[in-house]
Amino acid sequence: MAALAGIVAVGAGPLAATARQTTASAPAAAAQAAASITIMARDYSFDAPDAVSAGPVSFVLQNEGQEEHHAQFVRLNDGVTLEQFGAALRQGPAAAFPLVTFRGGPSVTRPGQTSFEVTLDLEPGTYMMLCFIESPDGVPHLAKGMVRPLAVTPSPTVVMRDFAFDVPEIRAGVQTVRVVNQGPQPHEMAIARAPDDVTPEQIAAALERLEAPPPFPMENLSGMQALSSGLEGWVTVDFVPGTYVLLCFVPDPATGLPHVALGMYAVVTVR
Repeated sequence: MAALAGIVAVGAGPLAATARQTTASAPAAAAQAAASITIMARDYSFDAPDAVSAGPVSFVLQNEGQEEHHAQFVRLNDGVTLEQFGAALRQGPAAAFPLVTFRGGPSVTRPGQTSFEVTLDLEPGTYMMLCFIESPDGVPHLAKGMVRPLAVTPSPTVVMRDFAFDVPEIRAGVQTVRVVNQGPQPHEMAIARAPDDVTPEQIAAALERLEAPPPFPMENLSGMQALSSGLEGWVTVDFVPGTYVLLCFVPDPATGLPHVALGMYAVVTVR
């Protein structure tokens, strides 16, 4: 146990398994993903990320303008293009309504104020942020340019099984990761970070020789506690480039060993 504790400061046991490594791709320059986003509203524009990961996302609107603003999210219906939506919107807001699904958003916020936090469970697709409020001249803010697209990309999904992690590509940056337990037993996803000078191969070798103290420390970054079979959750992590390890320490009823000792770990490289 002391050997494994030296790696991630939690349970241990003998381990005999081969390494599972996933190499991630570089992030798109403008893309961001977050569980909590502040939208900056001005006269007449929104300042917000270009993209977020699907799943629960919390938004607040900070009004830095001289007029009231809100942020109405709409999702373009499948098959509708931005060009089609824009052409309909130029005919008047009501002409665009059949092309979209209204998805909520922070409500009317006075100048210099911040809205209540609004949490939306977003599915992948193309969204628009709109402000329908009219200026004193009777022109709605969206007609003055207060329109901004938002791409909602599929969340990276980690699948937990008996006894393995299936890990997709994970980009550097803030990522909301969907965690799904498809195994019969409960599983957790502890996340640890390796030192920059440690390779995935060295991590795998250390995890295969838990009877000996590891030659390097691992930083425990938290993660997702145990989920019963068939359940899922989301965890938001600010991934910096480097090497990470996913581990499960839930004990196996048959052997009494933590699942990591039965091979339930994954080495993940984020670039």
